[in-house]
Amino acid sequence: MGMDFEAPGKGKIKAWEHLRVLYSVGIAFHSCGCSGPGYIPNTTEGLKTHLNGLITIYNGELQQLRQETNKEKEEAKGYWTGKIKLLEQRLSLL
Repeated sequence: MGMDFEAPGKGKIKAWEHLRVLYSVGIAFHSCGCSGPGYIPNTTEGLKTHLNGLITIYNGELQQLRQETNKEKEEAKGYWTGKIKLLEQRLSLL
């Protein structure tokens, strides 16, 4: 776990289970320490909603790029496609 991780108390089983779920989808509280790790949902349902929201945003970026063609845009399309696939993989773990 990263430097932004704060462990819950030993007896907080539900919190530890949620941390296991977060870690299983790649959320490990890593950042440079400047502004924290960003938004981290506190429930599995919230996590699903958050990841689906990101997929929607990324699909919007991809749709804009699909209307243009050049080498730089093709690389960007690959980037957003990869990000979407990664989120879909993470969602499949939940």
